[in-house]
Amino acid sequence: MEANTSCLICGTAENSLVVVFDDAAYGDGLLSIVKRCSKDCQGIGVGFSFKTLAGLAVAYRQARATLRVSTMMEQSDNVFLYERAIQYCLIEAASRSVDIMDFVDPAILHLRDYDTKNGSELAKTLRVYIDSGCNMSACAEIMFTHRNTIRYRISRIAEMANIDFDDYERRLSLAISFRALEMATLDLQNKV
Repeated sequence: MEANTSCLICGTAENSLVVVFDDAAYGDGLLSIVKRCSKDCQGIGVGFSFKTLAGLAVAYRQARATLRVSTMMEQSDNVFLYERAIQYCLIEAASRSVDIMDFVDPAILHLRDYDTKNGSELAKTLRVYIDSGCNMSACAEIMFTHRNTIRYRISRIAEMANIDFDDYERRLSLAISFRALEMATLDLQNKV
């Protein structure tokens, strides 16, 4: 295998189908064909491209992991890319030996409590702000809120939760925390 190759796993409740293809030869064309043919699939997991046969096993594991966490990912179709699911996959794998809530930054829980008591949206604003790359205009647009309101909320969040938004590691920690909280919430709902 000389060219970049990809592995897709089409999964149903009963079985799964593994498709391996050369990215250069098919590109997005094969993905669109798989999407059309996948009406019976609950989801299609796609791992990273690989160049060697040994990479097939890695891509297969990535695609399987992506299918396991696909319920947490907001998408309009049933094709899930590992590159978009890495954080969920890491949390899901680690949660087999550690409580998911161990991954949640206490600042987020503090903001959620504050929101509940005060009818505010600080935790939601923080999530959207982090997920939009700390872009106030994008955050305001997503939340249908004036940019100055977002600026005020972010300032309030930074003060209340002691968050330095220039600190990449803290932003990453918050992003992972929100995904862990989302997974814990879904896990709790599935147990009820």
